[in-house]
Formats: sequence, structure tokens, C-alpha cells
Amino acid sequence: EYFVLCHGHMDPATEQIQKRLLVRGKHTYANDDVGLPSLTNVKVVGHAQRVSEGQKQPYSLLVISIKTGRQHQIRAHLASLGHPVVCDLQYFPEGFREDVSWCPRNFIHRAYLGGIPVEVEPRQPTSANATTAATTATATNPPLSANAATSTTAAATAAIAASSSSSPSSSSHRSPSSPAPSSSCSPSSSSSSNPPPSSPSSKLSSIAPTSVFLGLPEDLLGALASLDPCCSKSETSLSLWKRGDSMEAKTFQEWATLEKSAKSE
Repeated sequence: EYFVLCHGHMDPATEQIQKRLLVRGKHTYANDDVGLPSLTNVKVVGHAQRVSEGQKQPYSLLVISIKTGRQHQIRAHLASLGHPVVCDLQYFPEGFREDVSWCPRNFIHRAYLGGIPVEVEPRQPTSANATTAATTATATNPPLSANAATSTTAAATAAIAASSSSSPSSSSHRSPSSPAPSSSCSPSSSSSSNPPPSSPSSKLSSIAPTSVFLGLPEDLLGALASLDPCCSKSETSLSLWKRGDSMEAKTFQEWATLEKSAKSE
């Protein structure tokens, strides 16, 4: 979703632009007959003005959501309605010299990334997780009695000794000070040498969809400082854009819902 500043006072009733887009090289032409079907959702959230050479120049603050990703879709669609984006040399060359004097670049800002599922590889168990797992295992399998534990330890030690004596090559490369191999009966050894099979779906774990708001950068905030709102509603919208507070940020759908609520009242 995008914040866009365009020329002229766009009719607040404008909600969609569905003109086809024909791409020819680096230019995109909007028309009703040829080209790829394209849909741009528009919400007019405010009107503003700027005094230039003694005359008031009108502008519109738009929140835009595109349903198709054509080349220069927003710029071509808005220009076709007579509301070109501010500081757009390609689609409004006649107004570029004036625009660039107070706005350094195209006033199109991708402000909102919503509903993005993020997938990451599962984290390796930490020491805290290992302790929890060990506690759970102990609760599930109660500890052996003292005599049983002693017998089990002795049996394991005998097995290790037998294995070492029957396989001299396995210890021929160890120095006298090197520790003996760990027991194959050890839970940590068995889990590392023979990890449990995992299904492809268990390799990645999904995180809940994330919403990210990106406030306007300094250069575009500077351009907004040149504008005066035309009404109280526009003043509220302009103030929200300037503050860039993620807690106050609204998605395209939220702007549309507010508009419908205001009309019903």
C-alpha cells in the first residue's frame, strides 16, 4: 500500500481505476481498449494546497492499494485521470520544474506491508530448553532405584571396555591423555549420532502474519511541510502522515471503513 501526493483535488468518490495498461519500453500507456487489465484502489484522504507565484495550487493525499503490479501502474493510472503524481518528469513533464523546487522526487511512498507470513528455520534447543526436556523425560520415566542404577552403570562400563578391546583401531589414534569415547548408551550421544527423522514440513516453522508500517522519509516530510490542509479532515490526515506514528497508522481498508462510517453518520 502506498501514500501518494498528486496534482489537483481528486473527487473523494473515486475508489478504483481499471484502465488497461500498455507497456512500450520504459513508458506505460493507460487506455480502455488495449493492454493488460489493471486495477488500482484509491482512497482520497485529504486535499491540500500550496501557494506558488501568488496562486493556490491544489493537491490530493491518496492511500493506494494495487491489485496488479504493472510497470508504472500508479503513475500511469493517475496521470490518465488528470491527477499526475507530484514531481513525475515522465508522466507530467510540464509541471516537473515547479514540482522539483519543493519536492525532490516522485511522491510515491510504500507505507504499509501487511499480512506477510514469515518462515524461518527452527531454532536449535538452548540449555534452558534442554533442561526442560530433561525434566520432562524424568517425569515421564521415573529414576531407577540405587541398585538398579548401579547395575546399569556397571553393564554400560563393561560394554564400553569390550568394545574398546575388540576394536583396537578405534583407539590407536588417541594419545594416552585423551578421554575415552563416550558411552553409546548416553542419551546425548544417541541423539546426535542418530537424529530422529524429520518430515519436510517440520524443517520450517511459520510465524504469525506480520504487519509493517513504514513512515515517510525525511525528504518527503519536507515536501509535506510546504502544504496547507483545505479542511479539518485533510488537516487530520496530513498530520498523521507527518507524524509517521506506527500506532496511528491505518491500512487502506481502515481508511475506507472510516470513510463509510463518516458517511453513515
